Amino acid sequence: MQTEIRALRVPLTQGFRRQIEQRLGAAFGRFAHAVTRVRVRFADLNGPRGGVDKRCQLSVDLRPGGRVVVAAEAERVDLALAEALARASAVLTRQLGRSGRPARLPPELMFDPAT
Repeated sequence: MQTEIRALRVPLTQGFRRQIEQRLGAAFGRFAHAVTRVRVRFADLNGPRGGVDKRCQLSVDLRPGGRVVVAAEAERVDLALAEALARASAVLTRQLGRSGRPARLPPELMFDPAT
């Protein structure tokens, strides 16, 4: 899984970048076969005025095609990241199933054209 992390008016330390990478791995590890790239974008919407203005947008590229894009806003970037990861994980779980793989019918319910 390739990752790309960018920030607009939000300082990102090397420690926080490592933490982001770890959290991405934890959130999308079970979807590793389907996720090719994750783009993380942070922005400070209000600048120095403060408030609920830190935005995190995740763009998750899927194999063989498709993309999931989610966003979250919070008072701190780590909280915005946590919310965006939870949303993306929920969407991927709905699309790919709990195991991270597309849902399959049990063999006894599969259609056999020979019968």
